[in-house]
Amino acid sequence: MLRLNLVLPSGRSESLAVDKLAKVADLKILAQNVFSKSNLTLVTVDGRALTNPLRLLQDERLQDGDFLAIVVQQVELAATRKAFASCG
Repeated sequence: MLRLNLVLPSGRSESLAVDKLAKVADLKILAQNVFSKSNLTLVTVDGRALTNPLRLLQDERLQDGDFLAIVVQQVELAATRKAFASCG
């Protein structure tokens, strides 16, 4: 198991245990459930965004005890009478 510390900009943090062979997508889903946030990006302490959901966490060089920042992106919605669009 790999224990990772995830931190929101507000300072709220959670320590999560994931399998060493888990993928970025698995960690992202776990973070979304724990923090009740959607549309988030995981960022390492050296500033790398974990954007490829199919990469293994070990391939991203994450180690036990590492910290990851969670960047929550705001979803913007625009609508008219006949159409709507979502950005973000």
